[in-house]
Amino acid sequence: MLLAGTAATVISVRGLAGTHTSGGAAAPAPAGSVAVPSPTASGAPAGSSTPSASSMMPSTSGTGSSSSAAEAARLSAEFARLTGTLQVRSAGLVFAPVGGPTTALGTWTSGPAWSTVKVPLSLAARNRAGSAAVDALIHRALTRSDNDAATDLWSRLGAGRSAAAAVDEVLAAHGDGATRTQPDQVRPPYSPFGQTVWSLTGQVTFASALACSAADAPVLEEMTQVISSQRWGLGRLPSPAFKGGWGPDTRGRYLVRQFGVVTLDGHLVAVALAAEPTSGSFDDGVRAATLISDWLERTVHPTTGGCP
Repeated sequence: MLLAGTAATVISVRGLAGTHTSGGAAAPAPAGSVAVPSPTASGAPAGSSTPSASSMMPSTSGTGSSSSAAEAARLSAEFARLTGTLQVRSAGLVFAPVGGPTTALGTWTSGPAWSTVKVPLSLAARNRAGSAAVDALIHRALTRSDNDAATDLWSRLGAGRSAAAAVDEVLAAHGDGATRTQPDQVRPPYSPFGQTVWSLTGQVTFASALACSAADAPVLEEMTQVISSQRWGLGRLPSPAFKGGWGPDTRGRYLVRQFGVVTLDGHLVAVALAAEPTSGSFDDGVRAATLISDWLERTVHPTTGGCP
């Protein structure tokens, strides 16, 4: 369980490729590790575009001082430089010290949740019909991104609109009243719930509430136990409780995304990120997510963030 002020522990990760499916999408499982080049390399790789700083200007909530505006501008410029070194069509990052203002960077804002939606789905199932059997399914769904386990949880909620309403209730209880869970299978063979459109901002709002909920502590704890092959991106940061999701669009191009709660400079920070690699490959999406996460740890130094 994450606690405000928990001592940071840096996790060394080998093999940055997910080997389990997410939201029904079969992710390639390459051998070895995904190479992550230095984000400080100058110039943009071939095939990438460098967005202007003005196109990457962040949106912020809960801020208004000139110092906050200056910090937002600094982060915008630095994230633009980072994105210029990545081979991505689009990328986004949203974060907020728990209990503090939200900062949104980048051009990607919202899209299919894929397996990230297994977090509110797990909470809904636990609230509705908590049992040892449900807890075992939650463990598989959150630590291994097991699709069969998630589908079983969905079925236990009645599937379809009944299950979607139960997940929506959880989302709203955690501050995200805008997201609507997809009740129908709109992209066979992928799950209905995995195609829920969930914004990065909505995920950060949800994660901020999740971090401080005693009732949700067992699910948050499961999010700290993600298997090693899926501990790329946010999984490399201090004390991560997170969930990833990935899958292809109708042209076969992968979206890779993650959200959760990490500890930066001793403070709890809710964060969500997404990347659409230029190549469309899962591996390149993992690479981009990892570089974005490394940038976050290196660049953002909160002075607040924790539970009451």
